[in-house]
Amino acid sequence: MKTRHISYLFWILTLLLALPASAQKMTVESMVHDPFDQTANLSENMYKDNNQEYGGLVKVMVAAPNATFEGWVLKQQTHSASEYWVFMAKGSDRLKVTVPGYLPLEVDFNNYDDCIVKSLHTYILTITLPQAAVAGPVDDGMRYLAMTVEPKNCTVLVDGQPQMVEDGNVMVILPRGTHRYQVSATGYNTEEGTVELKDGKETLSIRLKSSMATLRVECPTSGAKIYVNDLQRGTAPWNGSFVAGIYKVEARLDGYRSQQQSVTLSENENRTLRLPALEMIIGSLDVKVSPINSDVYVDGKKIGTTPDVFRDIQVGQHRVEIRKEGYETLTKTVTINENEQASVTGTLTAVVAATPSTSSTFNDIEELYQEILLFSNFSPSTSYLSCPDNNHPHMIGLGLPSGTKWACCNVGANKPEANGDYYAWGETETKSVYYWDTYVHWDDSGENCHNIGSDIAGTQYDVAHVKWGGSWVMPSRDQIKELDDNCSYEWTTANGVKGGKFTSKKNGASIFLPAAGGRDDSFRDDSGLHNAGSHGYYWSSTRNPSSSNDAYSLRFNSGIAGWDHYYGHFYGHTVRPVSR
Repeated sequence: MKTRHISYLFWILTLLLALPASAQKMTVESMVHDPFDQTANLSENMYKDNNQEYGGLVKVMVAAPNATFEGWVLKQQTHSASEYWVFMAKGSDRLKVTVPGYLPLEVDFNNYDDCIVKSLHTYILTITLPQAAVAGPVDDGMRYLAMTVEPKNCTVLVDGQPQMVEDGNVMVILPRGTHRYQVSATGYNTEEGTVELKDGKETLSIRLKSSMATLRVECPTSGAKIYVNDLQRGTAPWNGSFVAGIYKVEARLDGYRSQQQSVTLSENENRTLRLPALEMIIGSLDVKVSPINSDVYVDGKKIGTTPDVFRDIQVGQHRVEIRKEGYETLTKTVTINENEQASVTGTLTAVVAATPSTSSTFNDIEELYQEILLFSNFSPSTSYLSCPDNNHPHMIGLGLPSGTKWACCNVGANKPEANGDYYAWGETETKSVYYWDTYVHWDDSGENCHNIGSDIAGTQYDVAHVKWGGSWVMPSRDQIKELDDNCSYEWTTANGVKGGKFTSKKNGASIFLPAAGGRDDSFRDDSGLHNAGSHGYYWSSTRNPSSSNDAYSLRFNSGIAGWDHYYGHFYGHTVRPVSR
């Protein structure tokens, strides 16, 4: 133990002798935890320690060049001439600060309120230098290197050290002399070189050249969905850009066998991959219903008469109807499985002719006719002032100037107060994680999204049209604005579910939209569902023309309702269809 003390004292003595006789002490002016500074939450500032936990950020303010730091430091960056970013492991409580010409400063975080480093939190440490040490107009030999880079998310190294890039700008102060730089980004050719700092600052402008390969995937089967490395990208034919590498490309469609191929892409290559047509998976259906020669319909299409075995029915769930004049229609839902035979059996019931009533009067018929007109909103039996039964969805006629009818419930819901399913903008399937790296139309950089159109209503990217068919589509921005302008809004509760009620100023009809919240997995340690029960977010079909990353939506809460554009196509929002 005595030997260790002697060694420690010898180290201190050596350090003190190495400093100038005039070396003075630095002091801590303040250290605070800043809960409103979200710098440590940015993806490019998230660093993990050996326990695979995210660290925090200590912003050290000290007006001196070439400061260095020791402790549980994950990474150090020079942000400006007087600001250093020190990324530290979770639980760090000490930091040693060394500045040439000054005595080293040991900072104990325990001396300051709430300053033990937490994951993804930011702290501000301000250090004061003695006035005598910084006085005088002495040239310290330091010069600025200012760089502008494209793309703006480049990685920049100067003398092998990573630099902070803010909106494509890099500012680093260095000693006079020759320095080496390297600029790189995924999907671009790396550029490197040297720069000499002399009497003033030096400015460099670097624009990287793309090395991305382009891939077009074709498949003759209509509606085939294209997957790349098991992530859905779009519908065939589909075009996308990728960095050089090996990819698994697959065409899938419910009820069909998928087709898959591996493709190797080189830098700047332009490749077309043609996948074979998908093979339909079939089963059989045995229909044994009397009377003989009754018509058999599957999903509304006549396929033959009874009795018979139909051996080319696509797997999946189907609606089977047995019809014959003079008999009530027999309707059943069957599930067809591969290499299996489903069956429908039974006997149709004869229709008994009704005897006309002699008690009906002209006034009764007229009254019934007016009631039908009232509940159909003057449209031919497809539009209502409110839901007439539980067979949702229904078209609700709100008397809007454009004639637009709004659905009574969300896509994926079976009643007006049900949340339904959540979809990213332009996607037609649900998923477990909603973030940029799972978004089908992401361009792999996070800066922009693939352009699938300024208005996707009625297209293959319209989930309302794909799921419901017919005339159902996603509402446009103008249709949402029309709803807001011509209806009164009320925050209310329907069957125990909180949401917004829009009541027509024209005819009193109304629709209820549950406050379903939204899906956002930016932070992978939570459930992903946010603001359910307090906010409603409903996608429109209209993209914001000033940005490729956001679209318009209907948004409401307990205080207000209106339309606005929403940054982040990857967010999972609900959809309320419309029809005209």
